[in-house]
Amino acid sequence: MEKIYSRKRIRMPYISFNRFPKGKSNIKKRKISEIFLTITIAIFAMVMIINAINPIIDKICIDESRNKATIIANKKATEAIKNYTYEDLVTIHRDSEGNVSMLEANIMTINAIASDVAINIQEEIEKDSESKIYIKLRKLDRY
Repeated sequence: MEKIYSRKRIRMPYISFNRFPKGKSNIKKRKISEIFLTITIAIFAMVMIINAINPIIDKICIDESRNKATIIANKKATEAIKNYTYEDLVTIHRDSEGNVSMLEANIMTINAIASDVAINIQEEIEKDSESKIYIKLRKLDRY
């Protein structure tokens, strides 16, 4: 008779999951081991899920905080500049014919505005440091 396969068959070892023979005390041991195994698998799965989602949540939080900081900076800059006019910031020098010969910046006023804006932004960010960020589940697949 001819061989169909020239390789040896792979023989898998038999593993018995019924370690505990029947009996009242052995049933308790089996249930305890099943509960322990279930809890171990659940903890392992939670750790894997948290490790997978954590970078996504960090990225979303960074994006949201940048958005809030930009909004605060724009509001505070607009509020600070409302008190000044263009003539307060720049002095226009004209020649005898009325043509603009030079623009001279008023550095003291510009520096005062810049420092006021920076201070106001920092104060507003410190007030809003405990804000909440809501993450919708559909955002998790974007990153």
